[in-house]
Amino acid sequence: MSQPNDPAATNPAPQRRVIVHIGLNKTGSSTIQSWLGINVDALRAQNLYFDELGPPEGPELNGILGWAMLGQAVNKDWLPGPWQRMAYGVQDRDQLDKRIGSFLARAEKCFPPPGEGGTFIISSEFIGTSLRVPRRINALHSWLSGQFDQVTYLVYIRDQLDWVPSAYTQAIRSGEHSSLDDFIGKKGENDYAALLSTWIKAVGKENFVVRLMARDYLTNSDLIEDFAGFVGADTSKTARPDPQNESLSRRRLQFARFSNKYAVPFMRKVGLRRFERHIQKMPLPFCGGPKLRLNAKQSARVAALNDTSNEQLRAAIFPERPALFVRSQ
Repeated sequence: MSQPNDPAATNPAPQRRVIVHIGLNKTGSSTIQSWLGINVDALRAQNLYFDELGPPEGPELNGILGWAMLGQAVNKDWLPGPWQRMAYGVQDRDQLDKRIGSFLARAEKCFPPPGEGGTFIISSEFIGTSLRVPRRINALHSWLSGQFDQVTYLVYIRDQLDWVPSAYTQAIRSGEHSSLDDFIGKKGENDYAALLSTWIKAVGKENFVVRLMARDYLTNSDLIEDFAGFVGADTSKTARPDPQNESLSRRRLQFARFSNKYAVPFMRKVGLRRFERHIQKMPLPFCGGPKLRLNAKQSARVAALNDTSNEQLRAAIFPERPALFVRSQ
């Protein structure tokens, strides 16, 4: 027990904490990670530590995949998918365990120095997409809790009426050619309440923070400003990244759908697969114009799929707001 004149009682050891940004699909993760990546030195000067921990193509695990794999690996029968096994040199469980062990050893070297305090920042969309059951979440949380004095999880969520067009655009970019109405039927429901309740139960409500990607909520209506304020960074001393994953116009999406359905299969058939990516990037002067938005009927359909879940989340976390996402009439 410390005595009244004990220096440790009045000058406690600096705290080491970690902030884990759970990047859900189409919620600005690329923007946040780009800002972190170009400001490593500027953030370090503010006692904030971030490292991507290697290139995305391997062979060592990077900070995007490594933390998610740490949680997934709690299932002893689990192995990553084929392309990840090839990219990261993982063909069996022993190799996977060695890759994760190497990743964690490299990560620890990037943590705030012991005894000096500071904040380590993790940002990974694979955490949000891969760790959706308590066992996997607990595996990540237990390891981090053993390394840091405080573990805080941060997640941004987006109005589904904005999320659906963005997710649909990404699907078309990835090769799909379904219509927007078909996409809504398959993926128009984005139940934030169910997912976040699983996380909150696993790590504790006091360790979990939900932020809204809404102009009336974000600091200065800006995602980077909001994230920087949360981690304690002064953005006046950092650079801003170029725009990430910009939306496509309606016309460009129509062209991409047509290409995915007809041109790309033809090119693969005749052995020109290596050129298929060039189609999406072709400069097309007639493909300008307004970005994709839901029409009134589509908006009502998406709202019907998600409003019950949104209301549950509003009541639990944002009781002061009249609605989770305030929409103009």
